[in-house]
Amino acid sequence: MDFENALQNVLQNIGLYHWLYFLMAVSIQIFWNPHVTILAFIGDPPGFSCLDNKGAKVETCDKQCKKYIYGEEFTSIATEWDLVCDEKYKVNFAQEVLMFGFLVGVVVLGNGSDKLGRLRTTLMCLYVLIATQLFMLICKNFFQFALSRFVLGFCIGGGSLTTYVIISENILPHQRALAGTFSNITFALGNVALATMAYFIRDWRMLSLAIAITNIPYILMACIMPESPRWLSSKGRISEAEDVLYHFGKLSNPNFSRKSVSLTTGQEKKSAGGGIFDAFKTPELRRRTLSLMVAWFTCSFVYYGLTMNSSSQGSNRYVSFALSGLVEIPAHLLCTVTLNRVGRKRTLFFALLTGGLCCLFVDFTSPDATGIFSPLALSLAGKMGISMAFNAIYLFSLELLPTVIRNGAMGMCSMAARIGGIAAPMLSTFGDTITFMGFGMTGIISGLLMLSLPETLGKPLPETIEDVENSRGNKKGMESSLPLATF
Repeated sequence: MDFENALQNVLQNIGLYHWLYFLMAVSIQIFWNPHVTILAFIGDPPGFSCLDNKGAKVETCDKQCKKYIYGEEFTSIATEWDLVCDEKYKVNFAQEVLMFGFLVGVVVLGNGSDKLGRLRTTLMCLYVLIATQLFMLICKNFFQFALSRFVLGFCIGGGSLTTYVIISENILPHQRALAGTFSNITFALGNVALATMAYFIRDWRMLSLAIAITNIPYILMACIMPESPRWLSSKGRISEAEDVLYHFGKLSNPNFSRKSVSLTTGQEKKSAGGGIFDAFKTPELRRRTLSLMVAWFTCSFVYYGLTMNSSSQGSNRYVSFALSGLVEIPAHLLCTVTLNRVGRKRTLFFALLTGGLCCLFVDFTSPDATGIFSPLALSLAGKMGISMAFNAIYLFSLELLPTVIRNGAMGMCSMAARIGGIAAPMLSTFGDTITFMGFGMTGIISGLLMLSLPETLGKPLPETIEDVENSRGNKKGMESSLPLATF
């Protein structure tokens, strides 16, 4: 039998197989997300004053300043290496370096896992990530810190993508949306966990150590996970794939028969693939690809911008950052419902428009305003909108792009998202007014752009480029089930 039928036989009853893969989906974001957003707490200094060469206090950031005196509320890389005033840009640069590493990791390790294996690649990323985080405890200058951030981004980008592939390959199609929702929710919980740790651990090096330690349970879990049986099967290692499937089937059902997972070689169907530049080959496909790339850029640009800026909103940076993570949970749950009720396109349009408008309204609100029109409340509402959009864009993209170029085109969309993550800290250097205006305008423009794309709810997946070109006005189809996730 083919792999799909064998997997169906294993997953007839919910058992340990399900729980192990869902645990992997749930845990990875909680453990890895704090590495991405930690600069929200260790990048800014507490209050500081300035001394001139005569020992007298002068205006903060005065050119005559020779020494900075920092408050003792917490330590950060800013207090360690005087990353304030003219040197403040280096904090944003450290975040840009991580997102660039994320981009490189997705490209390099995404392809590397096809050769090395899903589990081996994930474990390699995890070990290097922990070692790098520990190295940050002893780094002596900003250059070493920035280099460490690049390696962290590389490992997180490649490792999180590979783990998601493991999960998606080994659960049934209708279960992938649920797995994606869990992944998105735990990504948000990772921010809550970071805010909690930062509140109790005020030294930036000890906070880095605490985050590194939280990865240890994931190492133990990953070590008991088998290699992806689908990957084993695709590499011709049929016997090993059968062993894994049989093992999980037996755990769920003591009477499980090995014949239920007997795989047949030579039945894999290979589609005639295309290069990534084929995504721009024809007018309709080119329009879809470019529109989706803009939306992916916007989702990452606004999401990471609001996340990193959340600690500066409100009177308590720890509470504000935790709330920024918590508001994502109802957003993802609502998105899961609306995608199948009102459609993919309208959900994405509404989410982007809401996120963009809320960001724009921040600029027209007094910093001292309270209630639902306070800057904090509006930025949290914007975060809910962009979180919904980030959830929906995966499914919408997968259903708009044809099978023959889907992986390559999705990779290009992911690259656009990483560029958005790199651009977000750059914009923050221009102040809150321009920052929120930039978030708002890109959100609104991207939302309106989504209206030009066709609805995919209840439509068959396009298999070829010709299917895309012939799809205009096609109202018939069937509902498809594809994964939802945030990478």
